[in-house]
Amino acid sequence: MIWYELSYDKTHVYIYYSYFLVVTYSFFVWGIKALQLKTTVYTLKRDRLLIKRGILRRITDELELFRVRDFQLDEPIALRLFSLGNVALVTSDRTTPVIRLEAIPEINKLHEYLRNLVRECWDERGVREIDAG
Repeated sequence: MIWYELSYDKTHVYIYYSYFLVVTYSFFVWGIKALQLKTTVYTLKRDRLLIKRGILRRITDELELFRVRDFQLDEPIALRLFSLGNVALVTSDRTTPVIRLEAIPEINKLHEYLRNLVRECWDERGVREIDAG
């Protein structure tokens, strides 16, 4: 029996292993994010917004619309491919000063609808915004 010593460079094995780990980790992170988005429910009422989120533990956030001060639309390329977008609501609420609604279809229509609801709530409560400074 003749013993042959195979001499090959093991670095390519480590490179493939590293690629495998990166791809697996990416799919895992994307899967968790997709699951979080799928388990988030937004309910828009005439005077408030309810956000229920959570995979194992369900958390419900409630925002009175008269507290909304500003809107910010965000349409990253990955979401635009699916006609989705994000909207951030800047509020005067102390517990959650910024609320993000993520992966929303027809974001421009929602923005206009939310804006009109907020203005109606402001008018009903007599809320006026004053810039000091």
